[in-house]
Amino acid sequence: MAPENRGTSRDPYWDIKRSMANAIAHSPQPSLLRLHNEVLEEFGYRPDLELVDYFCSIAEIAEEEIADYFRRIALPTGEQAGPGGKVPAGRESGREMAERIAAEEEPTILRFRTEYEDRFGSAPPEDLLRYFLQKMQEKAR
Repeated sequence: MAPENRGTSRDPYWDIKRSMANAIAHSPQPSLLRLHNEVLEEFGYRPDLELVDYFCSIAEIAEEEIADYFRRIALPTGEQAGPGGKVPAGRESGREMAERIAAEEEPTILRFRTEYEDRFGSAPPEDLLRYFLQKMQEKAR
């Protein structure tokens, strides 16, 4: 399926989001952070991975910026974060979740992915998955 058609069956706002992504991608300084903020302001939630993938496919975004973006969204932001950006008690960041599950008796990548998706509403970023696997290896030593 072509990138511009992804998400249309599930998301009634896909065309609007795609238009926003196109406008930002063709602006003088396209950035994932700008896309994130625009979608968050307009819809009240962050862009889903399909929109981010679509945006990255049409804009010239450096790999470093993409990795930095996914590191940033692994942590609670906005209303989810407490005063000063700190995570309130009972709310853990993606890294804390990775550390907790990796330290369990029988950690699995499936358990981590499932719990992350339930908590944050999207798949964990690749950097966070690598971090989780690293923690599992450290425990095995």
